[in-house]
Formats: sequence, C-alpha cells, structure tokens
Amino acid sequence: VDYWLAKGAPPSKLTLGVGTYGRGWKLADPQKSSGFNAPAVGPSSPGQATGEAGYAAHYEILEHLRAGATRVYDEERQCPYIVTRGGEWIGYDDAESVQAKVRFARAKGLRGTMVWALDLDDFTGHYSGGIKYPLISLLLGPGGPDPVSPPTPPP
Repeated sequence: VDYWLAKGAPPSKLTLGVGTYGRGWKLADPQKSSGFNAPAVGPSSPGQATGEAGYAAHYEILEHLRAGATRVYDEERQCPYIVTRGGEWIGYDDAESVQAKVRFARAKGLRGTMVWALDLDDFTGHYSGGIKYPLISLLLGPGGPDPVSPPTPPP
C-alpha cells in the first residue's frame, strides 16, 4: 500500500484485502524452525472441505486449533500463523489481524477493505461460538470501515 501511495495512487482508489483462508506448507523440520521463512518441503495437506493442498478455509484453520495447533501472532507483521501437530505451517488472518488491517486502512485513508472469499469464513458459526462469519462481521460491526459511498464518477 505504501508503495502505491508513494507512486501517486489516490488512497480513495485503494482497498485492502482480508483473507478468510490461509496458505500453508509442510515444514522441513518443525522442531528446528517453524516461524516465518522456515524451510518447507511442499504445500500443507489438503483441507477436508477445500480439498486443495497449501490452502485452508478459516473454519479448517479453526479446526486445526481445536486439534492442538499452536497459534503465534507476529507483532511486526500484524498477523498470525499456526503450526499444526503434524508439522504444517499455515499463515492466515484472524480477528486480531483483521482489526489491525481495518486500523491500517483507516490510518492511510483507503477506500476500504475487501474480502476473499465469503464461503471460506466460518459461515455456520460452528467453530466460532455460534458467531456466523466471524471475520467478515468484524468489517461490518462497530470499529469496522465506514459504509461505502456511491461509486466514484469516471475520470
């Protein structure tokens, strides 16, 4: 974002993405190194619902946490990752990082936020204490971005 702003992009034309999914890798040696930039030997296992290696829906990540995965929040990057009991690393957004992104977007005067993808949030609330769409709801509730005004007129 800072790059685009420095190159002259108007903040009103930029949105910040919020992912309701994670990207994962099988760690080469989870006992030795499991943080950012840890050596990996391939993508993480396919999720039960998504079925794609290296890709996990938010609710699949919550299931990993229920099963004993370790969550780490990186203060510098303002985002979490988990290390599963099977030695897989998955980076993702959670409530804490979504709130940080909203604060960042507001501080930079951006147009707002966008979500990819609606169906990957915990849409049933099964893993989130009955709260449906726990990540997306943070963007709509108090402290979320201001409502979008009508589209900007063409140049």
